[in-house]
Amino acid sequence: MNKRKQHANAIKRYFRPESTNCPFCGKKTKFDHLYSRKYVTTFHEETHVHNMGYRCIDDECFNQHGRMYFHSAQADSLTLKGYTYGLDVIVHIGFQRTKNYRNIEEIHTDLRARNIDISERNVEYLYNTYLILMKCSLPERLEQIRPLIEKNRGVILSIDGLQPEKGNDMIYIIRDTLTGEVLHVECISCSDTNAIVSLLQEIVKQEIPVMGIVSDAQQAIRKAVETVFPTTPYQLCQFHYLKDIAKPVASADRALKTDIKKELRGLRKTEQILQKRTDSDSDILIGYTQAIRKTLQEDGEPPLNGGGTKVYELIEDINASLIKCEEKKRP
Repeated sequence: MNKRKQHANAIKRYFRPESTNCPFCGKKTKFDHLYSRKYVTTFHEETHVHNMGYRCIDDECFNQHGRMYFHSAQADSLTLKGYTYGLDVIVHIGFQRTKNYRNIEEIHTDLRARNIDISERNVEYLYNTYLILMKCSLPERLEQIRPLIEKNRGVILSIDGLQPEKGNDMIYIIRDTLTGEVLHVECISCSDTNAIVSLLQEIVKQEIPVMGIVSDAQQAIRKAVETVFPTTPYQLCQFHYLKDIAKPVASADRALKTDIKKELRGLRKTEQILQKRTDSDSDILIGYTQAIRKTLQEDGEPPLNGGGTKVYELIEDINASLIKCEEKKRP
């Protein structure tokens, strides 16, 4: 009963083999049995997949080739064997975790907002599945991009690790910054120098010329690079470097914005006074107060264009405009 209620909106679809002829003798195939039946949840819909099993109509051919049955490749491509969530959901989870650095709880909330009925534990399980798929696909993808790597005369490695959650293993991703392709991905329980050395040795086994390496300032990575690639140019990630430099600037910028807000706390009282006035200037001044209120909501684009600095410059422009209006009214 619970299963029927859970999948009440599932659309029943029947899938048949893409070819209607036996690949061995060329004769027609016929339906024999229901090969598989399961529910598959994707971002587009929830489907009750019925994969129909067919066999060669010729009994002699059928027996000669091990009683082989044919079924739909399209149905098989919707998800992995034994899974009920589509490959699009699995890839989305992996992308959100590795590209956008969102944690499992945030991904779970995002999926529920997209009407995907899933638990946090299942999100974590599907994320681990994504890592396995990534690792399995790496050799084939490497051969596909090898001509491009040769054209670039090698790779520039980017080494990054994702912080574990609730004691989970750390995932390390080694990427080529020139092509954007992942060259190696692995979960390790201990991110010490020896563990990272073993990761870098996987790159050595791929026989790819390494022209340079970029990483954060993690000491274990620095020692591992020195061990495996002692003569390769190596530098710290500019993003992490600028992020650390920007911390005191961002703090000062936030303090500036806080001070400006303190100075303008009486803005609401000024608006109330202006609303009671009936002269022609009151509407203009109310417009200025609304402009100030909107300006205080500016966040800017830190660290290079901080919200505090932007608010200060806009308030200065409003102040200059008010002074100019006042000078025009003087006799």
